[in-house]
Amino acid sequence: MDKYKILVVEDSPLIRRMIQDVLAKGGFHNVEAVSHGKAAWDRLSDEGEIFDLVITDIEMPKMDGLTLTKKIKEDERLRHIPVIVFSSIMAEDIKRKAQSVGADGQITKPEIDQLIVSVGKLLKRGEVKTERV
Repeated sequence: MDKYKILVVEDSPLIRRMIQDVLAKGGFHNVEAVSHGKAAWDRLSDEGEIFDLVITDIEMPKMDGLTLTKKIKEDERLRHIPVIVFSSIMAEDIKRKAQSVGADGQITKPEIDQLIVSVGKLLKRGEVKTERV
């Protein structure tokens, strides 16, 4: 599972650590974490970096998760990267907004154990679409 590189975007240090711990239990150890959407966008825009999946919170400083997801999905070089919106807020209007910007999955923070299942499914689906160089 370490062949996959995952970017976690979460402003809460505690939640960031929880996500990393859950991913590690699922065998995903190649995880980088940043504290807001602008930092994530900067990392994703770095030509030398390749990420296989992004997990993002919605409400964050500097750039929110919906804006980040929209930018990823509109970018020719990045649009293939699956994005999971991971937020405590998952009302119907937020779900619709996440879908409208191209999110590949949505999980509420209380359902953190579902994260591994969603990550595994999206990464397997991505293998079918594109081969990693």
